[in-house]
Amino acid sequence: MLTILTFVPISTIMHIMKKSIGRPKSFDKDEVLLQAMEYFWEHGYDKSSLSELLNVMSIKKSSFYQTFESKEHLFRLCLVLYTKMAKEHLTTLKEEMGEKKVLLYIVYSTIEELKETGRAKGCLLMNSGSECYISHPHFNELIHYEFKTFQKLFHEFIEIAQKKGDIKNQTSPFVLGSIYQSLINGLVLMIQVGAKERELEAVVKHIEELLE
Repeated sequence: MLTILTFVPISTIMHIMKKSIGRPKSFDKDEVLLQAMEYFWEHGYDKSSLSELLNVMSIKKSSFYQTFESKEHLFRLCLVLYTKMAKEHLTTLKEEMGEKKVLLYIVYSTIEELKETGRAKGCLLMNSGSECYISHPHFNELIHYEFKTFQKLFHEFIEIAQKKGDIKNQTSPFVLGSIYQSLINGLVLMIQVGAKERELEAVVKHIEELLE
């Protein structure tokens, strides 16, 4: 976006022009932020070096610092973006298939990912919370805040599904949602440590029963 300069001294304008000479080619901030988010999700915070991030984002170091300030600030932006995108996706799915089916879809897609790729990436927020809790506690407040967004969304889905009669279990949405999230995250963790198919099926069955 160009800034219109009005009643600015000519010396100031010349200074701005000189700084602009040789400036790297412009880029789509949203697109490179998405690429960075995917990289953090795949590798974690500590293992994502600045040089690799620059390569993945296809931007120069000068552009990186002008736009994102630091790796830490970039990571914060990525956590917020992840929550925003996931919430939008789940809300869209809810409109298409209903609240209960979305909750089960998350479970089934996790198992499907395992079958297709042999692994489960899990949730960026949960992964980051586990990694940063001790080594980077300055991220804890943001991770907790973004996690609460998911928690509230799941509670709302469960409450609506209960009112519709899709979920007969009348345990409070807060309790039911908390158990659901714990089981989902536990399922991912079990996959990551190499649990057998029979063990994973038992967890999936328990989630299905929970949402009956």
